[in-house]
Amino acid sequence: MKSFASDNYAGIHPIILRSIIDANQKHAPAYGGDPYTQEAALLFKKHFGTESQTFFVCNGTSANVLGLSTLLKPYQAILCAESAHIHTDECGSAEHYLGSKLLTIPTKNGKLTVDSLIPFLPNPCNPHQVQPKVISISQTTEWATVYTAQEI
Repeated sequence: MKSFASDNYAGIHPIILRSIIDANQKHAPAYGGDPYTQEAALLFKKHFGTESQTFFVCNGTSANVLGLSTLLKPYQAILCAESAHIHTDECGSAEHYLGSKLLTIPTKNGKLTVDSLIPFLPNPCNPHQVQPKVISISQTTEWATVYTAQEI
């Protein structure tokens, strides 16, 4: 069975598997002290700038929560489609670990539109209402639709 439900469903690409086997042939320091981690960090700096930092995590959920944690305070919210992966497939981890709320928006095809976001815009006059801070979109959505550059 093939499924796009999670990055954990698919096997490892043969090139990646070969690289793991090659790296496993000798001893190397753990926890980022190995040459492979150092090389990867340098490649990220090459592509994203010398000030960028790399944080390796075990899966996509961890990456999503870590990334969102850099953007939000607990009283802030994430706007996302009701079908968004962070809402439907990550076991509430964003809300649990961030303390932030997911505000889900109904969509026809998994894609948020400017018009669908308007009712959720922040209301700074109401300090008792969660304040949206982040808009989360999936490219490609859970409906297999893709945002155009114009839509983004």
